[in-house]
Amino acid sequence: MVRAGRSGGAAIGHVAAVSRFSHRHVACRRRRLADRPGVVRVGGSYGRGMLARPLVLLLLAPLALVAGCSSHKPASAAVDVAPGKSAALVMPGGARVDVPLSAVSASGRLTGTVVSSPPPAPDGLAFDGQVFDFRLDGATLTAPVKVSLPAAVPDGDQGPDVAVLAYYDPTSNSWQAAEAQYDPGAHTVVGQSPHLSVWAAFRVDTGKILEGAGDLLKGFFGAAEKARQPNCPHQDQATVHGVTVASDSGNLVKWCAGVDDQGAPVLQVADNRQYSVEIDYPDGWTVRRLGDADPMVDQAVNFVSSLLTTTPSGTRAVIVPGGHTVQFTLPPGGSGQAETRPSTPAYLMDALMYGLDTLTMTFTKLPWGPKPSVSTSAKALKLALDAKDCFSSFEGLIRNEVADGHSAGVLFRDAAKYAVGCLEKGWEIAYGYKGILGTFLIKVALWLVDGIRLAINGVQAAVDNLIYWRSYRIKVTVPASIALADASVAGIATGGSGQEVERRLRDALGAPARTEDAKEGCSLGGQPAVPRRHFVWGALDVVVDNPGTSKSTLVGWTVRSGALPANVTLPYDVTMSTSVKQALTKIPGAKGEWQDPFQVYLVQTPKAPNTSWMGPAENGSGNVDEITNMWEPCD
Repeated sequence: MVRAGRSGGAAIGHVAAVSRFSHRHVACRRRRLADRPGVVRVGGSYGRGMLARPLVLLLLAPLALVAGCSSHKPASAAVDVAPGKSAALVMPGGARVDVPLSAVSASGRLTGTVVSSPPPAPDGLAFDGQVFDFRLDGATLTAPVKVSLPAAVPDGDQGPDVAVLAYYDPTSNSWQAAEAQYDPGAHTVVGQSPHLSVWAAFRVDTGKILEGAGDLLKGFFGAAEKARQPNCPHQDQATVHGVTVASDSGNLVKWCAGVDDQGAPVLQVADNRQYSVEIDYPDGWTVRRLGDADPMVDQAVNFVSSLLTTTPSGTRAVIVPGGHTVQFTLPPGGSGQAETRPSTPAYLMDALMYGLDTLTMTFTKLPWGPKPSVSTSAKALKLALDAKDCFSSFEGLIRNEVADGHSAGVLFRDAAKYAVGCLEKGWEIAYGYKGILGTFLIKVALWLVDGIRLAINGVQAAVDNLIYWRSYRIKVTVPASIALADASVAGIATGGSGQEVERRLRDALGAPARTEDAKEGCSLGGQPAVPRRHFVWGALDVVVDNPGTSKSTLVGWTVRSGALPANVTLPYDVTMSTSVKQALTKIPGAKGEWQDPFQVYLVQTPKAPNTSWMGPAENGSGNVDEITNMWEPCD
C-alpha cells in the first residue's frame, strides 16, 4: 500500500485541477480508463491491483486528455454505407440521416458533426437547436436521403409552433429551404434531400418580429413630422379676396389658404403625423384628396368612410391618412371651421394600415417566400375588406366612444387584432402560399394575430400616451357674396352712390389690390371726360366717377381674365371658363356677331341691355374673355 504524504497531496491537487471538467467528460475519462487492459475498478476508482486512486489519476489523466475527451471537441458520429443496403447515421441529441437502399454509388463513410460556428441565420429566423455538417466520403448520392433534425420549442418562446429545414449553399453563401415536414408532436422536422451539406432547423425569430412590430407602433403614433407644407394656388390672392384664416398652435397639421383659378377660396390641410385623422367641416364646403393615388390607402379610406358615424348638424367628415393632404373649396360667404380630431373611424384606419405595415415588415424579413408588393398587398386588402365577417367586426367597433388615451388604446388594440385576422386570410390567397414552405408562412401569418397583441402590450403605456390628442381648429372667414348685375354692383344701382359701393366692396372683398385714377370719356358716344377711379380686385374692375366726393357715382364693372374673387357672382353664371358658344345658350335671348372695328365677338341680349360678353375669335370659338356692363366702344 502506498502512502500519499507530500506526493499524495500533489496528486490530489492535480486531480482537483482535472475535476474542473464537466461531469460528462469525467464519465468519458472513466469509460476510456475502463477500456484499458489491466485497469480494474477499486472503490469507485480505476487502478492496477491495490494502486492508490490519487496516483492512478495523476498518471492516467494525460491519457484521458489525449484520448479526445476535451470539452472543445464537437459531437460527431459516423456510419459505413454501401450500395444495396440501408444505413442510418444517428447523432447525439436525435439528429439523423437515413440512407435507403441503392442511394450511394459505392462503399463509403457517412459522417455527421455538430458545427460550433455556423453561418448566421437568415434574417427573421433563429436556429432551432444545433447545426449539423453531414458529409459522404468515398461515394456519391444516387438518390435522396432523409434528413431529420430535432426542433424543440425553446423555453419561453412565444412564436408559432412551426419549424423549417434548410441547408447552407456555399456557392450563394445563403441558406436554402428544403421541402420538409414539421411534426409538432415529436418536435422534429424531416425532409428529403439529394445532397448533403450543413443543415439546420429554424424557427421564427419572434424577438425581432415583435421588436419590429413595437417599433412600427411607436413610430406610427409618434410626433415625427410626416407632411410637406402644402402649396395652395394663388396664395397671394387670399387676402385680396378678403379671406382670413386663424388656427390653433402646434404642428399636428400643416395648412395653407389661397384661391383657385375660378377665384373660389381654398383651404389645404395636410396630416402631419403617420396616423390618420378625421376632419369635420361645414357641409357647404367641397373636398377632394390631393397627391398620387395609393391603392391600399384608398381602399382603407373608402372602407372606414363607409363606417363614418353622424357628425354635428351642418357638418361632414373626411378621414385623412398620415402624410396626406385634402383641399376644401369654399363658396361665397361660406365661412366656417375645419376641426381635426381623433375619432373611431380614424383609429380603425390606423389599425388597418398598421396591420398591413406589420405583415409587410414580417414577410420582407423572412427568407424564401414571395416578397410583399404594393399590387399584391392591395389585392390582399381587398379580399379582406370584402369579407362579411371582417366588415361585421369593424362595424361593431364603430360604436365605441373615444374620450381619452385609455379608451383609444383599447379600441386600437381590438381593431388591430381584427385587422390582422382579416388581412391574414386575404394575404394567404393573394400571395398564393403553397406547399410545405407555404404552410410555414401561413402559420407565421396566423401567429401574427396574437403576435400583434403581444407587440402592442409591450408598448402599451407609450401608445396610450401618444394615441389620444387634442383637436386642431382652422377657422376660415369668407366675405359675403357680391353680385354683379346688369345695372348694379352689390345692390347699388348704376349711377348710385360711389362711396357706398366702395364701402360694401371693401367690407366683402377687403382692400383692393390696386386703385387707378384717370380722366376718361368716349368720343364716339359723346361722353364728357370726367374724373374716374378704378378699384381692382384680381379680375374685377369697378369704376366710380368723381371719386372722394359726395357726388361720386357708380359707373359700372368689368371682369377680365384672371382670378375673380370667389364671392363675386356674374350674370347667368357665365364666367371666363365659359365658351362663347355656351354663353349663347346660357344667356336667354342672346345673339352674337363679330365686331370688326373693335376686333371682338360681341354677345348681347335684350334681357340685360347694359351687359356685353366678348370673345376673341371671329367665328365665335374660344372662351369669353371679358364681361362688362359699361362697354364703351371708343376710337
